[in-house]
Amino acid sequence: MRPCKNRLAFDVVPRQRLSLDWQTTCQRLRANGLEVEAETPRLVLVRVQGKPVCLYPDGRFQVRQARDAVEAKAVAVAVIGCL
Repeated sequence: MRPCKNRLAFDVVPRQRLSLDWQTTCQRLRANGLEVEAETPRLVLVRVQGKPVCLYPDGRFQVRQARDAVEAKAVAVAVIGCL
């Protein structure tokens, strides 16, 4: 996990690139009580602990509106637990 270039978000990058199936991924997110707000071929926008998270097909995601790395990490752990 690292701060985004504009310092308004945190990027979470897996060690190995993944190839996520959007339909399965969205089902898992919803089954775990997360709110999927938008689903496009390029990203899924989900709300986790009140924070918007952009999830990309290669497994990367971006935690937005987190005040610090600790808060972003808690959100990241929740997302990873659903994948």
